[in-house]
Amino acid sequence: MSGQTDEPTLALMPRSMMLKSLAGIAVFTGAALPALLVDIPAMLDYPNYLARMYLRVSSGTPSENPFYQINWALYPNLAMDILVPPAARFAGVELTTKLLYIFSNLLLVTGSMAIEYRVKGKVIVSVFTSMMFLYCIPLTWGFLNFQFGLGLALWAIAAWLSFANGQWPCRALIHSIAVFALFLAHSLALGIYGASIGLCELWRFFAKRSALQATLVTFVTMAAPVIILLSLIVAAGGSVPFGWTITGWSGSGKLLEFWNLISGYSIALSSISIVLLLLVIIANRRHLSIVGAGVLVLPGLAGLFLAMPSWLFDVPFVDVRVLAASGFIAPAFISVTDQQAARRLALVVAAIAFTNTAHVSHVWLSYRDSYRSMKSSFDLLKKGSLVLVGTSRDDFNLSEVPINHAPTLAVHYADALVSSFFLFPGVNLRPEFRHLDGRQTIHRTPAPAPIGVLEAIARNRLSNAPAFLRDWHLDFDYLYLVGPHVANPIPELLEEIAVHERFTLYRIMHSAGSGPDTPNFLRN
Repeated sequence: MSGQTDEPTLALMPRSMMLKSLAGIAVFTGAALPALLVDIPAMLDYPNYLARMYLRVSSGTPSENPFYQINWALYPNLAMDILVPPAARFAGVELTTKLLYIFSNLLLVTGSMAIEYRVKGKVIVSVFTSMMFLYCIPLTWGFLNFQFGLGLALWAIAAWLSFANGQWPCRALIHSIAVFALFLAHSLALGIYGASIGLCELWRFFAKRSALQATLVTFVTMAAPVIILLSLIVAAGGSVPFGWTITGWSGSGKLLEFWNLISGYSIALSSISIVLLLLVIIANRRHLSIVGAGVLVLPGLAGLFLAMPSWLFDVPFVDVRVLAASGFIAPAFISVTDQQAARRLALVVAAIAFTNTAHVSHVWLSYRDSYRSMKSSFDLLKKGSLVLVGTSRDDFNLSEVPINHAPTLAVHYADALVSSFFLFPGVNLRPEFRHLDGRQTIHRTPAPAPIGVLEAIARNRLSNAPAFLRDWHLDFDYLYLVGPHVANPIPELLEEIAVHERFTLYRIMHSAGSGPDTPNFLRN
């Protein structure tokens, strides 16, 4: 009959299905919308990744940077290096990087849901909890390789659980592919994957009385691809991170990381969110239970977070990354047995998630002008200059750190050497410029140098400065001072040529005969 259809209409759709559909649309929109509002997401390390991708794309072309060289090998943590450059030659570096960032967000959300589905046979808790952790501290600092790798790890965990009762050759094949992909994406994501499936298998052995022989086969299956991969890396002359770089373990530091986890830009918002979440959990604790392997996975991940140092294998903020990963994995093993309790919990989690997303959008929008002004300031730099990055800020403000590494984009826009550019396996300074490597600090992190330190060096008041800063006023051509504008601290040495509320650009005035308009590396 005319006007009739077999398709379900919105009016006839069950209310629960409508709510789930709307929740899914809202979550996926929240995962992509903040990034779609801006050209460059305002994250601490994001400009570093952009600069690195520009170097990758221009390598071997007439427009390649004169200071940096590309050295390929079988290194870990290369997700962006593998995926972005081929597509960037057609779509541009900025667009390709942003699309991969959005895709990583979607991997995190859907991966968390996939684990819950494999554990419970349905998706309930992770719909909003995944969104709640999407803009937590390590993920809003712009660790893009880790973010993509963690998304892959979540799906790999779900795949392992899917073949829990399958034949081991099939499981071994899928596991081997996951190990290789995760190693290339990010080694810490591989570690989180291995720890999670290992805890799940231990639970199966004790709770389901699995045969010892079958359990041994499973663990050999888990370990073999890792051993083979590490052997191939050594044979190929690649890098195996066996050296530990530990800066210390701090219980108070871990407590602070816990309270600051939810929001990457506001300690107050994060603390309020966690208090609200804890209150609703305590109020409904009788209706919450741990299911399946969660009896080992949850305490195991908590123990891993507590045991981890802040730095491991030269990877910073390891412990807080483990904590963030737990936020995507743990909800799969938590069951809410009462419908009213489930609604209360969902309401609080959703409120936290969307409040945090709105705040992220606000912060990122506030940086649109800052990043545009930064790009415009690159026109004032002589091509092939040496650029030092300092800071006028003497406090730590989460919402202001995204400006710290914006000057690294001068690597592309001005063919410059930038002191705060984070060198990575596969990208290094050419030998004649390695004395200017900004990683010559205690933590080997090229952070902006405090203006007070630069002033003390220039006035011969500091004898133990990092090597790359000892003659900064002679070695570098320009100084970007990120942070609020301050009066020129060294007027006899610095000439202010660009001012913005979040940064100031100075030309360094060298002694007579060197010429301030001539880049240092071109001088005789």
